[in-house]
Amino acid sequence: MLGLHRNMRVSIKAIQAFEAAARLGSFALAADELVVTPSAISHQIHLLEEQLGVLLFQRIHRSVLLTDVGRQYASEIMPAFGNIREATRVAAAAGRPGALAVHSTPSFATQWLLRRLPAYTEANPE
Repeated sequence: MLGLHRNMRVSIKAIQAFEAAARLGSFALAADELVVTPSAISHQIHLLEEQLGVLLFQRIHRSVLLTDVGRQYASEIMPAFGNIREATRVAAAAGRPGALAVHSTPSFATQWLLRRLPAYTEANPE
């Protein structure tokens, strides 16, 4: 919990749920990313809205839109979360020096890439 002033407390978990939902534009996608249910995201955002005393999202049927206050709040907190994600990625990469990540389609990987990996690892043991 963050103490904003004497009597106000805001949950980091609620801010994280808000940031993911604002960035992804969906409670369901935020839930997938944070490995919780969409209901949990909704609950955390409702809690944050109560704690702040403002609406952050307009709920329209099965979709959500940021309010003006929500857009402003998101623009202020998103860079901080981006910095945390990047710092985490860098820290994790430090534990795997020389790791090479390759993304490809399954057909390319099986028909071309896998046949060439042994020669690559032999030529580049590091």
